[in-house]
Amino acid sequence: MAPVLLRMHASIVATCLLIGACAEAPTQSDGLQEPRQSSSQAMQSLDTVSSVSDGVFSREQSRRGEARYLETCEKCHEKDLAGGGDLDEFVPPIVGEEFLSEWAQWSVGDLYEFMTLEMPPKRKERAEVTADMYADILAYILEQNGFPSGPAELPPDMDPLVTIEMSPSK
Repeated sequence: MAPVLLRMHASIVATCLLIGACAEAPTQSDGLQEPRQSSSQAMQSLDTVSSVSDGVFSREQSRRGEARYLETCEKCHEKDLAGGGDLDEFVPPIVGEEFLSEWAQWSVGDLYEFMTLEMPPKRKERAEVTADMYADILAYILEQNGFPSGPAELPPDMDPLVTIEMSPSK
């Protein structure tokens, strides 16, 4: 295993152990669906995942993400995620070939980081979106791009997300 991957894997394992020690606390629901998985459960489920084609989000998470997307993202990226929006400047699509080819060289963690740092464009609006909401919206975006759901949920944490490639499995 390459040294960089070995260090990243060690970091993920250490994070899992640390969060696992805190996993006894009850999970909280955001009111839209059943309580979500604990971070340690999600990280354990994602331990072997390497691509968005491997079912890295749950159907329930995507449903929550759809509701969050309609509240937070639709005004710019449109209901169909095709972009355009009601802004004076171009808003790129977040679905389809253009989006997938743009992000194919990056990880899910890179997309998550971009979303949390740049979307919505106004800082005040961004402050209203929690890490869980971003993970749910990302699950919805992945589903709308044709990627399958699975038993795990995308955790709102960069460490496990950077190990998931945006390009489909070969």
